[in-house]
Amino acid sequence: MTELLSMPKDALTGPFVQSMNGVVKSAAGRGPRADWSRLIGRTVEVWRQGELLVVGIVDQATPDDRTVWIAADGCRRRKLYDKSDGCSVWA
Repeated sequence: MTELLSMPKDALTGPFVQSMNGVVKSAAGRGPRADWSRLIGRTVEVWRQGELLVVGIVDQATPDDRTVWIAADGCRRRKLYDKSDGCSVWA
């Protein structure tokens, strides 16, 4: 089952859209996810404080859903993102 996070619209800044049922999505149609370990191989957006940090493919994730590695792409190296740093992953 897909786990989407419900977030109040006033808690977010950036190009977000809130549907009539209260689900917040990015301009690309992605929504916040808590189940990071289920996103391996999927294209995601990584956000922090309303700023889009990267769009990339999840290369690896910890089983506790706290950390993801976004795969290298071109000259961009593989990078780790963590919930404790305020990052959120949208898929």
